[in-house]
Amino acid sequence: MPLRPPSATWPAPGPPNSRGAASVGLLALYDGAEVLLKPVFGSLADRIGGKPVLLGGLISFAAASALYAVADSPGWLWAARLGQGASASAFSP
Repeated sequence: MPLRPPSATWPAPGPPNSRGAASVGLLALYDGAEVLLKPVFGSLADRIGGKPVLLGGLISFAAASALYAVADSPGWLWAARLGQGASASAFSP
């Protein structure tokens, strides 16, 4: 089963350098959000307990992943990826 719809072109249209930069940017956005918010969620877990923070992170990660799957513009992809990174900082060690 293909991961891309049949109408998608491969390689993606546009200059090669712009495609690579966007991919690196999406990865960096996820990692940056996770690294910056990890201490915030750590201290929140110390205050209210780990279980609510873990469950909130899992639920919000699922929502951000659903948004990523249905995103129809680059802006929504970036927003969803930011949400995934922020959510991952709540449930990953």
